[in-house]
Amino acid sequence: MVSEYLKSTRSVEELDALFEQHRLAAARIAEVSFNQEVLAAISNISEINQIANARILADIQVASAKIASDAEICATELLANSEIAILQIQQAGPFDEKESEITSSMVTSLAEKAKDQISEGAKEAVDAIKQQAQSAINAIADNAKRSVTSIQQFAAEVSSTVKENAQIAERKLTEAKSSERTPEDAAAEAESAAKRVRDSSLAAASKLKEKVSAAISSINSLVDSALADLATVVTRAEVRIYSARDKALERIREILALRLS
Repeated sequence: MVSEYLKSTRSVEELDALFEQHRLAAARIAEVSFNQEVLAAISNISEINQIANARILADIQVASAKIASDAEICATELLANSEIAILQIQQAGPFDEKESEITSSMVTSLAEKAKDQISEGAKEAVDAIKQQAQSAINAIADNAKRSVTSIQQFAAEVSSTVKENAQIAERKLTEAKSSERTPEDAAAEAESAAKRVRDSSLAAASKLKEKVSAAISSINSLVDSALADLATVVTRAEVRIYSARDKALERIREILALRLS
C-alpha cells in the first residue's frame, strides 16, 4: 500500500525529452510531479490516521463498557452475598439460657466470615478492573505507536523519493545541452529552472512534514483523551464496587446487632 502512489506519478526520466526542449517548462512539470507525489502521500497518511483514530475509539469504548459492566455485576453479587449471610444469621438456632453463648458465637462467626468474603471479593474485583484497564492502555498505546511508525516510515519513503527526483531533475536541468540559444541564455535559464525545482521540492517536503506532524499530533491527542476517559471509568467502577461493599457490610452489622440484642 505504501508505494501505490508511485504507479500514478510521472518519473523524472520520462521528462528528459521535455528538458531538452525547454528547461523552465520542464521545471514546472517537475513541480507538478512533486506536488502529485506529496498529495498522494498525504491521502495515504490521512487514511492511516483515520484508521488509527477509529481503532483507538473502538478499543476505549469496548474497554469502558466491559469495566462498567463488571463493576455492576460485582456490586450486585456483593449485595446478594450479604443477603445470603443475613439469612443464615437470622436462621441460626434460637437463643436460650443454655445455648445463648454457643449461638452468639456461631452467628458472630457467620457474620465475620461473610464480611471477610465481601471485602476480599470487592478487592479482587477492583484489582481485576485495574488489570483490564492496564491491558487496554497497553493495547491502545501499542496500536498508536504502530500507526505513528507507519506514518513516519511512509513519509520518509516519499521524502526520499521527492529528494532523489529533485536531485536528478536539477542535475539534468544544469547539464550543458546543444541549443540554438547563447551559452549565457542557456546558463541563466538552467539556473532559474534548477532553483525552481529546488524550491518546489523543499515546499513539497515541508507540506508533507506538516501533514505528518498533524497526523501524529492527532493520534497522540486522541490517545491522551482516551486514557483520561478510561481513568474516569475505572474510578467510577471502584466507587460503585466499594459503595456496594460498604452497604453490604453495614447490612450485616445491623442484622448481627439485632440478632445479638
